[in-house]
Amino acid sequence: MPDVPFLCHFRHAAAICGDGPYQEIAKSLRRHSRHRVEPAFATLDHFDGVRFARRATVPALFSVGLMDPLCPPSTVYAAFNHYAGEDRSMTVWPFGDHGGGCGSNPPVQLARCASAAWRRSSDRPAPPARADRARAAGAPGRPTH
Repeated sequence: MPDVPFLCHFRHAAAICGDGPYQEIAKSLRRHSRHRVEPAFATLDHFDGVRFARRATVPALFSVGLMDPLCPPSTVYAAFNHYAGEDRSMTVWPFGDHGGGCGSNPPVQLARCASAAWRRSSDRPAPPARADRARAAGAPGRPTH
């Protein structure tokens, strides 16, 4: 579950963030690589969460703190909007910072995982009994006198 996806939409984040890790990109480009902006972002694109979101199809629960300085909301929405899976949802914390809902999401996430595991297990036939598995593997069965 992506919850609050990090390292998404590098170019945009580096342009708008005054804090956190994205600012390091801006500092590096300003000091050392003014003429290498395009190659730098082309390299970072290989690690961009938006790129991975386009390939993901499993059910997903995203969340975003609208006051998050480390994972800016626009970058979280970039990943969400490019997510290839149809079963996705976004929890918005209007006054949340990087802590989002301050621990409110794990119970929702656990319930979703349990629900998904239950659905998967009900789609499969029940495994054979232990003795049946042993006989199928060629192990001698218990004598039945």
